[in-house]
Amino acid sequence: MAMTSATNPIGNLIAAISDVYYTTHDGLFRPNYHELLIDLVKLDGNDIILPRNYQTNVLQPFIKFLKEQLKEEGFNKLFHEDEEKLDRRDKALKKAIEEMAEGLLQRNYEFKYFSASFRDLKAIQAIVTTIFDDILRSDITQLATDILPPLAKWGGRKGPYAIPQSMPCLKEMNIRAGIVSFPAEHRTGGLLAWISLGHEVAGHHFLRSIDGLIPKLRENIKTALMKSMDPDDSLTASLIDYWCACAEETACDVLGVLNIGPSFGIGLIGYFRGVRGGKLKSTGPMYSTGEGSSTNSLIFEGAGIDQIFVEKVSDNLTLKQTEGLFGYIRPYDPTAPRPLKYQKFKTSNKHPLDIIRPFVIAQIIRSFNPSSHWSKLIEKEALSDLNGREHITLLQLIKESPRIAISPVIVPVKLAIKTARIAAEAVAESTILIRGSVEKRLREVVKWEREDEELVEEIKRIILSLRPESLSTVGEKECSARHILAASVLSAVQTRSDSESVTSIHVIKSIFNKMKGFLVEIFERKPTLNLGQHIVVSLPPIEEEE
Repeated sequence: MAMTSATNPIGNLIAAISDVYYTTHDGLFRPNYHELLIDLVKLDGNDIILPRNYQTNVLQPFIKFLKEQLKEEGFNKLFHEDEEKLDRRDKALKKAIEEMAEGLLQRNYEFKYFSASFRDLKAIQAIVTTIFDDILRSDITQLATDILPPLAKWGGRKGPYAIPQSMPCLKEMNIRAGIVSFPAEHRTGGLLAWISLGHEVAGHHFLRSIDGLIPKLRENIKTALMKSMDPDDSLTASLIDYWCACAEETACDVLGVLNIGPSFGIGLIGYFRGVRGGKLKSTGPMYSTGEGSSTNSLIFEGAGIDQIFVEKVSDNLTLKQTEGLFGYIRPYDPTAPRPLKYQKFKTSNKHPLDIIRPFVIAQIIRSFNPSSHWSKLIEKEALSDLNGREHITLLQLIKESPRIAISPVIVPVKLAIKTARIAAEAVAESTILIRGSVEKRLREVVKWEREDEELVEEIKRIILSLRPESLSTVGEKECSARHILAASVLSAVQTRSDSESVTSIHVIKSIFNKMKGFLVEIFERKPTLNLGQHIVVSLPPIEEEE
């Protein structure tokens, strides 16, 4: 007698295995050529889970590339041969395939994915699409033609990060959208982390969609700093080169605050403090425009040993924190253990030092709203993490045969702040050639204005209301996903519970769930993901998640 589903005691084993795989591998992608193609083909023609424009410009070109160009032999070479045998191009292609496949597979959640994860992915996609479309609307649109908003996906703990459409491997596959990967752990919490989407989308994806913009920003920063400072001074010269090296990341912060307003600044401070163990970092690499070190470089320090610099560690070694305890020095004495501490040293990942990024953001807030209290508050919060210290430390990598040394460069805080403000203004004042001789300043591409502030205040009132309330009460004003994000972040940092039965963390959880509900509603009202035009939304009461 044939065994039926009713009598088969392990009939759901495959689904259970998929559940384990998704949980332990941070995703759905498996390096199996035929299984991948079968799963991707299921998406083709399903307009509900993947809009038609993404099928035409992302899914179909991706399938065609896998079938006709890469083929099974090429796929197996990338995913089943020793990593050390792959050249730089192959490694980049492997990464692009894995990321794009994961982003697409997360849309086909049936039997392999949690529907709740897909629902929350809609919330992320609403923010990503709105930011991208808002910054590329009107005159700017013609500079980045045929580019779709990035495909949002849940990723591993490394992130958030952006893979712009301009990446050579995506262009090779004729794919018209990039990727924004967001850690899956933030699906259920970590509200302030969501503010980083402004940096990734308004920043990296926009900047890399316009040819020649990043080198121009770098040159403008250099010119502005050289006009205001003495380039013959060795410390000043190093700082000028530092900000030139950080040009793209600095511009991402500028565009982030222009898109999401002051919430971007205070949200970023809170997010960094959360992942850094309570304080913004005031020590980090002295970046330069020269070649950087490996992203896996580490500095080791311990009692009784000299500082050790390891330029390359195994790819299998994962250290989530930027610094911390690596282990203990042998021989191990439990009565007097000698800890070995590590610090990541990434001169190729050129974000400005935590402690000075808020001054970039505050300068932009001051420029579009001189009377705003937020610029002073953000700067005050950043300075509080210095505990009265008047210097920050930048670590300079000195390669002297036969060893590599780390030399500390002491920078006065006032000088660091001055350069941050100059760099911020240089970015904001940089121009883009629209057509003919018509130019537009970067600060004019998208603006955060008084009307945006007023709208955010109205949304905050609704979010914090004890009664179920819809955004329809905002009135005739237009609201978008970025306003909802801004209002949610400000609600979370400004509100404390006065009730003994409701803790502050529960209030934040409630705000987080309301935010996701509002964002999903916006997404579902525009299933084509064409969120470039703001919409007035009217929402049903929000049901809290358990």
